[in-house]
Formats: sequence, C-alpha cells, structure tokens
Amino acid sequence: KKARKSTGGILVDGVPDPFVRFANCCNPIAGEPIAGFITRGRGISVHKADCPSLHRLVKESGDKSRMVKVNWDQDNLPKRHVNIRVVAHDRTGLLNDVTGCIRELEMNVEELQSKINRSSHQAVFKFMLSVDDNTQLDGLLKQIQAVPGVISTSRTIRKPS
Repeated sequence: KKARKSTGGILVDGVPDPFVRFANCCNPIAGEPIAGFITRGRGISVHKADCPSLHRLVKESGDKSRMVKVNWDQDNLPKRHVNIRVVAHDRTGLLNDVTGCIRELEMNVEELQSKINRSSHQAVFKFMLSVDDNTQLDGLLKQIQAVPGVISTSRTIRKPS
C-alpha cells in the first residue's frame, strides 16, 4: 500500500512529505471533491475535481502521472476563506440581517465590501468568510437567501491581485 500523508488537512497518496497548497483558481473547501496536481517546484496544487484550470494544466503538461489522489483529512479539516456575493433590495437594517445569519452560524467575517446603487435601490455585499466546509457554506447561503429583500446569493472566486 502506498504512503498516505496528511498535510494541511489534505491526505496525499504515494507522496512522502508533500508540500500542499490550495489553488486560487477554484479555491476548494472541505467537503468538495478534489484532485491534486504535482507542480514543478511548488509542491502539490489542490483543485476542485471539476476545475477547468486543473484539466487545462494536465492537458498542457501532457503528463497524466502528475495527477495525484488527494482527499480531505476528516480529522484535520482546515478552515478556508471563501468569498460570497449578496444582492438585495436596499432597506434599513439589511446589512444587520445578513450579518446576523453569519453570526448565527458562528462564522467569521474577514472582509466586507458594501455598495448601494441609488438608482436601482439595490445593495451589493461582498464578504470574505472563514468557513469549515461546503455544508456550512451552503447552509449560510440558504439562510441569507431567506432574508427579506435578498435577490441572490452566490459564491465567488476572487482573482489573485
């Protein structure tokens, strides 16, 4: 049986002492299907299994052996930053109601951007949150969607600056 080593909440098959980093292109969070790609000089890059960038990397490298099986280490799941976007009809107390959902699930707001479009009377909130896994994130998005006046909620991927 191949070596199975945990690093940063990721179990890696067949690679002793792996260096693992999470891909910015898809920003996987615990509970999502994932795959690893052995980079040149930067360790193993962990992507969502359906990440278009991962599939492009494999095709461009021409070397499928650089794919490595990775899984979430259920005993050592990392909290991950995730970005969400909320669009709603602007009203007094809206931000309080939305952040109340975040507080109820005991999540931490790492960053918040708020913008009001006066002509359409719409508010757009962009949050960076610290989450445990995709189940917690899905629950939060459903809870925010139920806030009066909310039009849409979505997870977003922020491009590295």
